[in-house]
Amino acid sequence: MKIPKDNEILCDPAEDILELTRDELALTVKYLGTALRRFTLACRPGTNRIATDCDTLFFDPVRVIAAYREDPCGLQRTYLHTVLHCLLGHPFRASGKEETLWDFCADLEAESILAELPLPADTDPRAVRRDALLFELEQKIPLLTAEFLYAHYRETRIEPSDLAEPAAWFYRDDHRFWHETGIQAPPERDPSGEGQRAGGLQEEWSRILKMESEQTRSKPESFPEALTQRMPDRMVYKENRYDAFLKRFAVTDEELREDPDAFDVGLYSYGLRLYGNMPLIEPLEYRETEKIKEFVIALDTSGSCRGEPIRAFLTRTYDIIKSAGCFSRKPLLYLLQADDRIRSCRCITCDRDLEEYLQNEKLTGFGETDFRPVFRWVEDQVRLGVLRHLRGLIYFTDGFGTFPDWAPPCESVFAFIKGNNNAAETPPWAVKVEFE
Repeated sequence: MKIPKDNEILCDPAEDILELTRDELALTVKYLGTALRRFTLACRPGTNRIATDCDTLFFDPVRVIAAYREDPCGLQRTYLHTVLHCLLGHPFRASGKEETLWDFCADLEAESILAELPLPADTDPRAVRRDALLFELEQKIPLLTAEFLYAHYRETRIEPSDLAEPAAWFYRDDHRFWHETGIQAPPERDPSGEGQRAGGLQEEWSRILKMESEQTRSKPESFPEALTQRMPDRMVYKENRYDAFLKRFAVTDEELREDPDAFDVGLYSYGLRLYGNMPLIEPLEYRETEKIKEFVIALDTSGSCRGEPIRAFLTRTYDIIKSAGCFSRKPLLYLLQADDRIRSCRCITCDRDLEEYLQNEKLTGFGETDFRPVFRWVEDQVRLGVLRHLRGLIYFTDGFGTFPDWAPPCESVFAFIKGNNNAAETPPWAVKVEFE
C-alpha cells in the first residue's frame, strides 16, 4: 500500500510515539513486557487509530499523534487494550459470532481488566459510564469474559440500536482484521494457509500469557488476578487437582472453632494496663473459614451414561469435599438426575443421606440428553431465593447433548470420563474436568 506523501513524513514520529508508549507501559506493567513488545509496527493511514492482526500493529500516523497530544495516558490504555485482545484470544474466536456484538463484548472484557491494573487515572469523559456498566454487569455475570458477555446479551436479545451508545464508550481500537477470513479460518477451510498462520499466532499468544505468569512467580510484582483467572490452564482440570478446584465453590462462613491466630484485643490491653508487661491472651471461639454451603451435582442419565461410572464419580466428589473439610456445618448438596428433563432431585445434608442415596436410589431416564432443563432449574432456584449461596454446578456427562446458549448465574463444570468426552462442543463459559 502506497502511503500519501503528506502522511509519509508523519510515520516515523508516530512510530516513535508508539514505541515510547510501549516502553512506558513496560515500566508500569512489567509482567507484560514480552506481550507489549510482540507487535511489529506498520504505518497504515486510514486505520482508526490502531488495529492488529495479532502479528502487526497497524497505525494511522495522524490519529496516533493527535491522541498522544490530547492524552498520552489514554494512548497507553489503547495500546494495552489491543495487547489484551490478543492475550485473551478475542480475534481468534470471532468466527461465527455476530460481529458488532462480539466486538463490544471483547472490548468489555479488555476494559474490565484494564480497570484492575495499576495504570494512571483514566481521564476519558467516557470512563464514568464505562465503570457504571461494568459494575452493573458484575452483579449479573460470574466472570466478565467475552463469552459470558456474548451469551448474556444474546439471551437478552439486545437491539443493535441499543448497542451503539455503550459500544462507543468502550471503543478504542479497530477490529477490522478480526473478521477477515485469514485470522480465523481453520487450515482445512483455508487453502491459502492463512488459517495455519492464525493457529500459530493463537498458540504463540497463549504461550506468552503463560510465560509472563510463570516468570512473575520469582519476582516481587504479582501477576494480576484478572488475567490469572483467564489462564488457559485454569479452564481445564485433571483429577489430581480436583480437590483444590472444588474449593473455588466455597464462601466465607463463621465457624464455632478456636482460632489460635486471633485473640480478644480488649483482654490483651487490659492485661498490659493491670500487670504492666503481661497481656492476657484468649483465642477467639470462632473463626472465618471458606466453606461450601450449597452445591449442585447433576447426573446425566442418558442411554450412554449410567451405572458404575456415575456412582464412582459421586462418591469421589463427596469424599474429596468431606476429607478437605470444605462443607459447612449445614451443607445442602442437591443431586439431580436428568436426560432430556429432570427425573429426580434429592437434597443431601449428611453422610447418611448420601449412603442411603447410593444404596437405594435408582437411576432413571436413559433418553436423549438435554442439559438446558438443569440450568433452568438452577436459575429458578436462585431467582426464588432457595439457593442463596450457590457458587457452582457440576454436571457429570459423556458430553453429547444440547448445551444452553446462555451463561448460568454460577460457575459451571462439565465432568467427563477421560477419553470419552465431547469437549469441543462444550460452551466457552464452562470449565472441563476429566476423570480416569
